[in-house]
Amino acid sequence: MLRLQKFLAQAGHGSRRSCEQLIKDGKIIVNGQVAILGSKVSQADDVVFKGKRVTLKTGDLKVIMLNKPRGVLSSKKDEKKIKL
Repeated sequence: MLRLQKFLAQAGHGSRRSCEQLIKDGKIIVNGQVAILGSKVSQADDVVFKGKRVTLKTGDLKVIMLNKPRGVLSSKKDEKKIKL
């Protein structure tokens, strides 16, 4: 079971904080009733947003890790004018 805002965020409907606001605004329906903040849901529950059922995306999760070598600037501007 997941908290509703985390479920919505994992389904791609925004950050957890923005999903909390959707719940507070009464835009989320769970099992035919307007959802309340802090409620928990599972895949078996019927979660609806804007008339469409919300489901978690399934599939392989790919994580890409990158290494920034020492001395490499990774910013658009060098505001501190650091000499490397």
